[in-house]
Amino acid sequence: MWLVITKTFKNEGVEVLGWRPVPVNTNVVGYYAKETMPNIQQVLVKVPKEENADDIERELYICRKLVEKASKSEVWQDELYFCSLSNQTIVYKGMLRSEVLGQFYLDLKNDLYTSAFAIYHRRYSTNTSPRWPLAQPMRLLGHNGEINTIQGNLNWMQSREATIKSPVWRGRENEIRPYGNPKASDSANLDSAAELLLRSGRSPAEALMLLVPEAYKNHPTLLIKYPEIVDFYDYYKGQMEAWDGPALLLFSISWNS
Repeated sequence: MWLVITKTFKNEGVEVLGWRPVPVNTNVVGYYAKETMPNIQQVLVKVPKEENADDIERELYICRKLVEKASKSEVWQDELYFCSLSNQTIVYKGMLRSEVLGQFYLDLKNDLYTSAFAIYHRRYSTNTSPRWPLAQPMRLLGHNGEINTIQGNLNWMQSREATIKSPVWRGRENEIRPYGNPKASDSANLDSAAELLLRSGRSPAEALMLLVPEAYKNHPTLLIKYPEIVDFYDYYKGQMEAWDGPALLLFSISWNS
């Protein structure tokens, strides 16, 4: 697995500087979670050819997609999952009770380990069997609720894959497909759709408004005070179907454009 990741990164001009086994305390993990617990590693890389944070994030996104494609022919394909692979955020997650998360990941108990802020969300997948990769939060989003339109959303994403283009990908759109995964949870697929829009150049607010529009029709406040928001929703409703359902979304996205 590590050889495939390192080779793929090298082909992209990304240098693997090293691997760090994430220190954990397995004594606080339940039986089933311990039986299925993955080997949790952090990979440290250098991206020399990109100039700003958004370009680096985009390059790392491409690298991750290429590794996922390469894994399809490997026996370990179902054992690979990237929690983040980002130069902006680190995701700590697992099949854990909420009160033991900080005990499991020893980094979170280290006084020298600091962050500007953190988003914390606890929830297991309910529409699919719980697994370590499907624990919350996802790469960008923390999602509570259900996307009732998930099958339609996945079908529409698949049907438009060949037509989705953006100059930021420089003709490499085919390398980052597919955009959805029917084996993943609704939360994971919503996160993937948001990530695609963000890496394609959309702002965080725009990406989330496209995917999960509010009930704006005949909304008196929006119509009077913010007609431009109504115009936004009207314009995009024919281009992007809503990911609809009862949902609370938290997101942590660094935006530099």
